[in-house]
Amino acid sequence: MNYRKQKLLFNFLANNLSSNRVCKFNKILPERTKHFVAVVEDIYQERNASAIIRTCDCFGIQELNIIENKNKYKISKHIAKGSENWLDLKVFDEHKNNSQTCLSELKNKGYQIVCTIPGKGAVNISELCIKKKSAIVFGGEKEGITKTALNYADITVKIPTIGFNQSLNISVAAAIIFYELTNRLKRSKINWSLNESEKIDTKINWALKSIKNSDKLLKHFKSLHR
Repeated sequence: MNYRKQKLLFNFLANNLSSNRVCKFNKILPERTKHFVAVVEDIYQERNASAIIRTCDCFGIQELNIIENKNKYKISKHIAKGSENWLDLKVFDEHKNNSQTCLSELKNKGYQIVCTIPGKGAVNISELCIKKKSAIVFGGEKEGITKTALNYADITVKIPTIGFNQSLNISVAAAIIFYELTNRLKRSKINWSLNESEKIDTKINWALKSIKNSDKLLKHFKSLHR
């Protein structure tokens, strides 16, 4: 769908939204980014899966790539509180090594792969150069980052800690990292916002999630604009 038709579609859908909802879209959208995207490998705890989604929404990370090699990504609506409706969730579950499929796709889109690991050799998250588009990869609760992901990594990062335990819960780590990165990003001169096509596409998706029986409206629009 071209940009002109995207705008027509959103305006068509907006007639079924309250003015407050449209205003909220317009307020939140400029704060969304795909300069950083999130990647999670084999998260099996529902509370962590849900908390990461909520974190991405809170800090404006529009895209979450979900890798399911062994575990199904389950979302608790009680914890996510609807955040799953406002993100671009891309699930990789069709291949034997979905990490490879996901990360090679992101590489081809120009993202550097940033793997989060504790310990030696990793750069402190505060020192990561934010100029490049980056896919931030978080490993599963049990096994951590896979060897496949590490092979794709352009750089590894860590959150400096001073306790006996060097590792943080994955959802806590995601919150700290995305707060740090988006805070720096929005104080920089980097063009981190969604482009115009991404913005209108996001608004359309938000509208469709906000309207009951939106599939019927979408079908009607397509019949009018063949």
